[in-house]
Amino acid sequence: MLKEVFGSGSGATTVSVGLYNTSDDLADSSNVSSITTEPAGAGYARQSVTLDSDFSFGTSGGNWETVMADAVFDTDASTESVNGYFVTVDFQSEEAGDTEVSENLVFSGDLDQTYDLGSVTTFTMQGSGISLD
Repeated sequence: MLKEVFGSGSGATTVSVGLYNTSDDLADSSNVSSITTEPAGAGYARQSVTLDSDFSFGTSGGNWETVMADAVFDTDASTESVNGYFVTVDFQSEEAGDTEVSENLVFSGDLDQTYDLGSVTTFTMQGSGISLD
């Protein structure tokens, strides 16, 4: 099921991963425009993750899950604090009212703590993903 959602079902072969502060309080109806706390440093960019090669699929505690490979972000010149991540996929969303393929928020999650990007030049996100029961 997860492979269908993240792969052949959308036609996507890659997703984008970004960082943000969960004070944005995303809801099921939120989309990319709802994210206002994404880092703004000159070097920061969302990271591209390839669906088959950068995701592992399996079960844990009876739940289906997928975990992304590590994503390394350039945080030089960023001063924000982040405690969450989000994943976007390019597709035409009826729910969002898209009239063409565009970037849409698929899911978000919490990091294990809050990170002050002003104190590091790179940030490595490890072991993040989604679990469905």
